Amino acid sequence: MDFFSADIRWCMSPEEDAFIRRSAAGRFLPIRSLHHLHETDVASREIVACLDCNDRPSAQIFQYATSELIDNALQHSDAPNGAFVTAQKYPKLAKVHALIVDTGIGIRQHLRRHPRYQNIGDDIIAIQTAMKPFVTGTYLANVQDHRREYENQGLGLSVINEIARRSGGELYVWSGRALYRSRSGVETMPVEWPGTVVFLTLPIKLAVNVTDVVREFGAALKKPKIQLKFNK
Repeated sequence: MDFFSADIRWCMSPEEDAFIRRSAAGRFLPIRSLHHLHETDVASREIVACLDCNDRPSAQIFQYATSELIDNALQHSDAPNGAFVTAQKYPKLAKVHALIVDTGIGIRQHLRRHPRYQNIGDDIIAIQTAMKPFVTGTYLANVQDHRREYENQGLGLSVINEIARRSGGELYVWSGRALYRSRSGVETMPVEWPGTVVFLTLPIKLAVNVTDVVREFGAALKKPKIQLKFNK
């Protein structure tokens, strides 16, 4: 099966365009439909197993990244059909690709649920905001005293973006009429996507310390240090 076809050339850099129509020489995870958070861990493990990542640190990072992206889609999209996930490894290119898609409310509508971002009316601004650390964390409203407490730190997209940047990979996020590319920023799309599409490409072997990335974000914003826990 040809995972990446000419239909999605928008998420391919010029240097990668030549391989789009090559037969898939690597490992492939067929498209899966996920509906519940408890499926995230199993799905991310299956992705790593299917892609046959022999380098353990790289496998852990890729599992962390795919888990975060799947969690985001399942927690924030409100899509009745859940999220669709697939991935492929290209040994000749020494790259791994993952695609997570939902047809939910999109990033702008999700952010507008937060009292701080209720006035965001533009997809470009919304996606730029979502890429910042400590922004997209979910929160719980306490009916008794009207306080809101964060359920998580909202670091997923910003950390994955930094992983892609430092490793020479790339992260693409398309929501509404805005498309974010980690190498070039945000641009307007000619059509609107009713939800969020996330495409991640990383080298097979990674030399990124994810915990250091998180600590740097925390230090920059005077947040407490956070220790990531990888699944064994």
